[in-house]
This record gives sequence, structure tokens and C-alpha cells, in this order.
Amino acid sequence: MKTKLLIVAIMTLLAGTSLAQSALLTENQLRQQKAYTTVDDALANKSDAKVLDLSGQGLTTIPTEVSQLKELQLIYLQGNQLTTIPAQLLALPSLQYLYMDNNQIVAIPDNIKNLGKLKVLSLGGNKIRLVPETLTTLSELKTLNLAANQITSLPASIKGLTSLTELDLSVNMLKELPKEIGSLKNIQILQLADNKLSTIPKEMRNLNKIIILKLDNNPLGTIDETITSLYELDILTMSQCGISTIPASIANLKKIRHIDLHGNQIKTMNPLYSMASLETVNMDGNQLSYIDNGIGEMKSLKMLNIRNNKQIKEIREQLNELDNLTELARSGTSAEMIPARLEATQEGIAY
Repeated sequence: MKTKLLIVAIMTLLAGTSLAQSALLTENQLRQQKAYTTVDDALANKSDAKVLDLSGQGLTTIPTEVSQLKELQLIYLQGNQLTTIPAQLLALPSLQYLYMDNNQIVAIPDNIKNLGKLKVLSLGGNKIRLVPETLTTLSELKTLNLAANQITSLPASIKGLTSLTELDLSVNMLKELPKEIGSLKNIQILQLADNKLSTIPKEMRNLNKIIILKLDNNPLGTIDETITSLYELDILTMSQCGISTIPASIANLKKIRHIDLHGNQIKTMNPLYSMASLETVNMDGNQLSYIDNGIGEMKSLKMLNIRNNKQIKEIREQLNELDNLTELARSGTSAEMIPARLEATQEGIAY
């Protein structure tokens, strides 16, 4: 009898756990739910309140009663005046998506580790200086946005974010990255623009799922072999990085469709000619003096920006061979021999 009761108890517990897990919705599903815009309204509908939108209300605190809203899964708190992530949010067991961009947050509390179901944490546009190690224990986190803060370093424990697919650290004060960033094997989008990086760790070549890499405005100086080993790349942006040459190894990026190298000191784009997948190329503000015959090989090219390369005087007739090329930006050059179908498109590319 006792054995039967024990089995029933275990089955009941498992069923309860299953139900609790099945109640978790995707972000798209949650956006179809009613979003409560006051805490009072949400408290009056506790069992129904899955989405709370308190964005843009000038809040400096939130009511402690928020901790009673155990069904909350998505919270919008952008555009307020909060200086911390309130403790009452850290007591919400079902919270999956937390948006607190553009506040005045100076630190991420250690108790962030309590949000074990968190999938998206967006804290862009705050005043955060430190990434605590406890944040890196959030093994279900898929998107982490820490852009436009004051972060100077990352902990080695970042390797714990094994589910991460998108990481935005742009507009910070990073001078280097830990080699452990190469352990984030599920990363697809990595944004590191506007930092102070002079190198990237060779371990980043292990990021074999990455499709978007943004490194603009870092004093990198080169496109090194770590970058050209990221074979799944679709978009690479390295504008204003002090680059003078494009390495031949860039041809390894067989799937890349978009590349932005504007504002560097590149003299020739010849290594790009063999990249059959390229659709858009931005070479604005470099030191190109000619467009070589080889450009005729770029059969997928749709948009080419060569603005502000003052030494270019001639664009080869091979452009006529590029049937997909519909937009050519060439202001700030002395280029002649433009195919008639492209004459009207010299300002046609927006980056």
C-alpha cells in the first residue's frame, strides 16, 4: 500500500512539473497575450498576468507586490530611471524575458542567478561596469544584450553561457576578450563594435555557427585568420578598423553575402573577386585607385559602394557582366565608363 502511495505521489509530482513546464510560452506567443501596463491591474489578474509592460513610465522603483505575480514570463521596463534590477523581479520563478534597456542601472546583482529560466536579458544603454560571474550560470540564456554600457572586461566564466545564440557587447570599453569566449559554440550573432579591441583570441575560430560578426571601430589593423576561419559567416562588418589589406584567406568565407569595410586604408579589393556569394560590398572611404578586371567574377553582386575613393578614375567594362548589380555608389570618385543601366544609381546604397 505504501509503495502504491509513493508511486502516486511521484507521478503527481512529475505531472505537476510537466504542467508547469508546458505553461512556459515562447516570446512570440507572449506577445499575443494581454500586456498589463500597471502593477495594480496585473495583481487583480494574477493567474492571467504573463506580460507586464512598464516601459517609458519614468519609474525609479517598482512596487514590492510585483513579487506576487508568479506567472510573469515577459517584462518590459525600458526607458525608466531604475538604478538596479529590483529584488522583487529576481523572485519570479517563470520569468523568461527581461528588457531593461535605457535605465540608469550601475550593477547586475549576484542574485540574477535566481532567474534560472531566463532566455533573454537586455540591459543595453545603462551604466554597468562589471559582468558578475553569477550571470554566467544562466545556462538557458539565449540572448544577452549589454551594449552601450561601461564594461571593461569579461569573466572567464562566460563559457558557462552554453545556450547563448546572440551576444551584444558593442559600445563598451573592452580592450581584450577572454579566450573562453571560444566556448560559446551556439553563438550565431556577435556584436563587438565600438570597443578598444586590438586583437581577438584565436579560440574564436571555434564559433562555427556564427553568421553575423560586427567589429567596427576597433583598432584591429587586420582581418586575421581567426576571422577567415568562421566558415558560416553571412555578414562581416569591420569599418574603421585601420585595415590596409584584405588577406587572400578571406576567400575561405564561401557563404558570406555582405561585407562592410568602409573607412579603412585598403588599396585593392582584388581578394574579394573570387567570392561568388557576395551580394553587397561597402568600400566607401578607402584608398582604392582602380577596379580590376576580376570584378566580373562577382556574379552575385547586387550593390557596390566605392564612394570617396578619390583615386578611382575608371570602372571596367566588366561591370556589364554583373547582371545582378543594380546599385553602384560612386560619388567622390572620378570614375568613368559606367554601364548605362547603373548611371542613375550612384547614390543608391544605404549602409
